[in-house]
Amino acid sequence: MNALLYSKELAMYFDILRFQRHISQESFTAEIVSLRQYRRYLKGEYQIPQYVVNKLSRRLGFKPEYLLLEFESSKMKETQEVNKYHNFVVNYDFENAKLLRESLSSHPLLDENNHRIFIYANLLYDFYTHKLNEITLISNIKELINYTSLLKNTSFSSTEIIILTSLLSISSFNEKDKIVNILRAYLENEKFIISGHNQNTLLLCLYRLADYSGLCNNYDDVIEFCKKGIMYCNMLKIHYLLEDFYYYSALAFSALDQIDKAHEMLYLCYCVLQIENNAAKTKKYYQYIEGDFNIRKFDKFIITYLNKKKLEHNLP
Repeated sequence: MNALLYSKELAMYFDILRFQRHISQESFTAEIVSLRQYRRYLKGEYQIPQYVVNKLSRRLGFKPEYLLLEFESSKMKETQEVNKYHNFVVNYDFENAKLLRESLSSHPLLDENNHRIFIYANLLYDFYTHKLNEITLISNIKELINYTSLLKNTSFSSTEIIILTSLLSISSFNEKDKIVNILRAYLENEKFIISGHNQNTLLLCLYRLADYSGLCNNYDDVIEFCKKGIMYCNMLKIHYLLEDFYYYSALAFSALDQIDKAHEMLYLCYCVLQIENNAAKTKKYYQYIEGDFNIRKFDKFIITYLNKKKLEHNLP
């Protein structure tokens, strides 16, 4: 991590603890560092020295090494909460999303990436709840990631990829080819993105390319990208985006009039949804599938599908 960014996040953590203990900034920094310099640390203009870290930690009543461990632990918990909020939003669980949004808004976020994902999730929340139109959403996403400058980069963080590639799913965004080129380059070289969780970023790239290929009616490409995504999920023993890969595969096979394969993919999508046991996500995908495949009740469709398979294999 960039040293100045880490220093800024640590300074913010100090300031949160200071505030929770009802200590003024003046009293907190007295005889340790000037108030002006302390605020420079908070803005990320200067790196906070270790001796200042030690003295501020002790003023709060912590051993420096203990405080640094707590700082890292707090960032991990924060990441989990922000990711949970984002998942609530994309699964249309707006009731839980609203509650978590209020909780996360009640204090500054420590991690810069978490802050970006939180703002991005807020934009999606407002868009899905009809408080934001597509044009405004695109403009705000571009501003959030400094879009024009970002496209000139040769490497990207996973956070940048998550937000940047979301533009592909917005119908009125007219520079999709630029993002597709970035994704294709990444798939050729996974080191292209700087991240500690490249496996999820790889799956996200495959998902975005499958989605885009479907919009372009390139159904063979959809199947190929989904096939790779399914392979990686099974190899890594994770479910991230797995239901999407099966769902998009079903759409592509259906478009190619390969109905048996489409039904098989729908069954596998159903299995993943049952394993994950996420009511909001299940409801969303049932609505998608019932609408896209003209299925009245997805549960009944699955029962019919299984009964047909029993007959084909002479099972009791």
